[in-house]
Amino acid sequence: MFGSLFRNIFPFLKSGLKAVGKHALRTGLDVASDVIKGGMGIKESAQNRIPEGIKNFAVEQNLIPQDVVRQEVSGNRKRKKNRKSKSKGKKNKKRKKNRDIFS
Repeated sequence: MFGSLFRNIFPFLKSGLKAVGKHALRTGLDVASDVIKGGMGIKESAQNRIPEGIKNFAVEQNLIPQDVVRQEVSGNRKRKKNRKSKSKGKKNKKRKKNRDIFS
């Protein structure tokens, strides 16, 4: 039962792994070229190139639309609102005296 399932799925896995391997190799070469030519460190280059390679792979395989990638690159992000810091000084508020019925 599982043999026939594996026989049917294997061609898809093979082509998918081949595509992933090609993109991984390309990304690795980009990291190496940054280190050699640009003088960047391996860690810095990998931090920049690996997410870029993943996005390129996803776009080429039609996993995400190109509009999403363009939106991230353009920098259209929601920004956090700056909160005003509370003043450290004492506020002049009159406190109500708690009156009880016996005073």
